[in-house]
Amino acid sequence: MKKSTLIAFILILFSNSSFSATYIKTCNNCSINSVKQKAQSAPVKRNSSTDVYVFDEHNLKSYKYVLYERLIDDNIPITDSFKSDVPRDVHTAFLNYVKAKNKAETFYKNSTLLLDKSGRVSKKLNVSAKRSRSSFASNNQCVAKEIPENYKTAHNYVNNSRERRVLFHNLRREISADPYGHIAVAMVKYTQFTSVMESSSNSFVSMAGSTLNILSPNNFRLQTADGGFMKGYMDFDKETFVVTTATDGDCNDIPLSKPKSSTRTEHSNSGSANRMLKVFEGYGGKPDVPVCNNYGHTCTRVRGQTGWHCNYVCFQWQ
Repeated sequence: MKKSTLIAFILILFSNSSFSATYIKTCNNCSINSVKQKAQSAPVKRNSSTDVYVFDEHNLKSYKYVLYERLIDDNIPITDSFKSDVPRDVHTAFLNYVKAKNKAETFYKNSTLLLDKSGRVSKKLNVSAKRSRSSFASNNQCVAKEIPENYKTAHNYVNNSRERRVLFHNLRREISADPYGHIAVAMVKYTQFTSVMESSSNSFVSMAGSTLNILSPNNFRLQTADGGFMKGYMDFDKETFVVTTATDGDCNDIPLSKPKSSTRTEHSNSGSANRMLKVFEGYGGKPDVPVCNNYGHTCTRVRGQTGWHCNYVCFQWQ
């Protein structure tokens, strides 16, 4: 049977079946074999086909594969595929989005964005994102600024998914106020791209396994009011800011997930300590305050009252 006849037979076979989702994958600087392997990593439902698009952002190439399941000896199912043409409007939308995305990433690369007390961008600094943590502290010491309890710090965004989503929209709105509107343009082009994909495939489009929806991984450095900072990226698909690194004003790492072992932190003021405690309490466990004695500092907490009363706070979460 000729290949063209086989493909036609497969399409007829699945024409009356319910098609599964269309998958979008990213494979930058990949060989054609790697592209095919990436496409075949998508799931395939029995008696149906799956469309998979693989995009190479670096070389501006797009590929489409149709996956299907066939039986070999002893009725063992395997996934097979054939290459198909990428619709012109899909490839054009992809090129337009990547162009806008690259402009935005270049403009904001290695910049520090200052967040005010409410989490809005107050200033953009052209400062290398590789600066040491202590560069945010005075006298080359890691000392958190004492700020009111209602000020937003990195702890708020680690703790709360709603805060991360609000931050995403704050960034989109505030950063887009620049003369070029890079973020706004990139997001519009992303929306256009996904709309074209959905119209072309006439099915749900899954971004699992793709980085097209990610803007500037680890390029955004957001400095908070206490002197701490976060790094992360904007996820256009989920419309949220994803935190990849978080540090408080005392240069303590803020855990993004439940610590696997006991973790010791040191704090220059009670506000900094209380914010970290709230993060740890969200993961369970308990603080062990007496470890402060190892440093010769005094820490007390009055029964029935909130907040620490001390000249320096350190505790161990376990």
